[in-house]
Amino acid sequence: MRPIGVFGGTFDPIHYGHLRSAFEMLQALDFEEVRFIPCSDPPHRGVTYATAAQRYRLVEVAIAGQQGFVADDRELKRDGPSYTVDTLATLRTEFPDHSLGLIVGCFPRITGVVSVGRDSRNGTYRCRPPAGVEGAGHRCAR
Repeated sequence: MRPIGVFGGTFDPIHYGHLRSAFEMLQALDFEEVRFIPCSDPPHRGVTYATAAQRYRLVEVAIAGQQGFVADDRELKRDGPSYTVDTLATLRTEFPDHSLGLIVGCFPRITGVVSVGRDSRNGTYRCRPPAGVEGAGHRCAR
């Protein structure tokens, strides 16, 4: 089975950079599909310009007609902050026989991350930016 690309984000708004990156990943990594998953409640930023429902609809319109692109509203159906680790767990359950390829964009809090690890004491994932970069030890997900 071919892998599935997972492209989550705020998509506030979705733009050409998102679409082009996803298309290149679809081709380069031979993904069966790329799932665009707008987050409902982004824990890494404040208020969004558009509502979650509006951002989801913008994704639907932006990817319409592109074979291999799928709009996925699973995070809009879940209460609380949208954490990637929770989304990946639901995808793993839904697609147990597929490899999942996480497509990660660059935004200031993760640019330059040199490692991500799970904290066994409380089950959180932590990013480790290079020394001297603001945000060292920032919690990425729970």
